[in-house]
Amino acid sequence: MGIIKLDGMQFYAHHGLYDEEQTIGGLYTINLQFSVDFERAEYSDSLSDTVNYEKVYELVKARFERPCRLLEHAGGDILKALINQFEMIKDIELEIYKHNPPLGGNVKGVSVILSTTKKQKS
Repeated sequence: MGIIKLDGMQFYAHHGLYDEEQTIGGLYTINLQFSVDFERAEYSDSLSDTVNYEKVYELVKARFERPCRLLEHAGGDILKALINQFEMIKDIELEIYKHNPPLGGNVKGVSVILSTTKKQKS
């Protein structure tokens, strides 16, 4: 078993509770890590025996660019899509960091962290 991490993916997106955030948008950083069984890839040296993290990035980007009000909603959507599209992914942890949130004070950022584990087929 091993872990693949995609750190510091930055996106400009239109998320937020307030209409102004939906209109103006803001900067977000996403950190993602997931576990994968590397045993076959260790011997085969074949991309088909692991998870193509370029495809993971493309999925995260496409899903995160869809406007919504809550980061929890955006994160949940990404987790479900990753679990459904990539059979080899087992456990996922996703952090969405919102730069300069409009909280009425000097706050550098706020994060939501979501995680899930693929249910074993019986």
